[in-house]
Amino acid sequence: MNIDNSPPQSERLAEALLLLVAFIWGSGFVATHGALASGVSPIFITALRFAIATALLYILYFRRLRNLKPLLLPGAVLGFFLATAFIFQTIGLRYTTPSKNAFLTATNIIFTPFIYFIATRCPIRRRIILSVALAIIGIAFLTLDEVSRINLGDLLTLICAVFFAFHIYFIGFYVKDKGCEVIKIVFLQFFYAACISTAAALVFERSFVLPPKGFAYVGYLAVFSTAIAFFIQNSMQRFVTQSKTALILSAEAAFGTLLSIILLKERITSLMIAGFILLFLGIVAALDFMQTDKLSP
Repeated sequence: MNIDNSPPQSERLAEALLLLVAFIWGSGFVATHGALASGVSPIFITALRFAIATALLYILYFRRLRNLKPLLLPGAVLGFFLATAFIFQTIGLRYTTPSKNAFLTATNIIFTPFIYFIATRCPIRRRIILSVALAIIGIAFLTLDEVSRINLGDLLTLICAVFFAFHIYFIGFYVKDKGCEVIKIVFLQFFYAACISTAAALVFERSFVLPPKGFAYVGYLAVFSTAIAFFIQNSMQRFVTQSKTALILSAEAAFGTLLSIILLKERITSLMIAGFILLFLGIVAALDFMQTDKLSP
């Protein structure tokens, strides 16, 4: 793969590549479910995927990974939010279904405008309030069980969405506004994410089993869902408006649900479908805020 800072031949190519990222990420929910089912602990999965992805990027592009000192802070910031988001997401998947995990993760686009508002002290638009209202109702339909209480996995996934929102916000800041070189910032955030998740695994987990089947799933997550997908995202996000980028990447939830139904035979109820629809409408409503492409401090 030839990596550089030149724009793609057309915006359509960038959009197609972002849609590919959404599909890869959607398949990642099924792969993560498989890794957990094979006996690999959740934080260990996160540590492995980022460690392998970091090593892969270094092997392929070590000649370009020089003079990293100016990017240590941006890499640390992005790596922290990335690692924390995936840790909560993966632990959450232990207690909920891949389809719920996918759609609740997609609510990060609803949280992102609030981060912008906190940073700039701009007033909150009515459309954002509408998007939040739709999302809350959708989350209720999607997550409340027979005894009307939210599942632990769903709650952890919502927390993960908040951290992903911070990650999206700072990608726009460091890559698009500050012009950080893509391969360097991707490498550094993976490196920091690997360090943070490894430390968390050593502190909070006791099992580090990696059976052959689990290794296959983790390998897919590391190479495709992490190294390749995140590099494409960081590269293409500069050439497509943030509103379009967010909308295309939100298809991750639809791909994750579809693949979960096909491959894992997951059962989807009518109430869950209503929740999916309301969440999607809330996400689309939130995208109006991002039309200005001013998600930077």
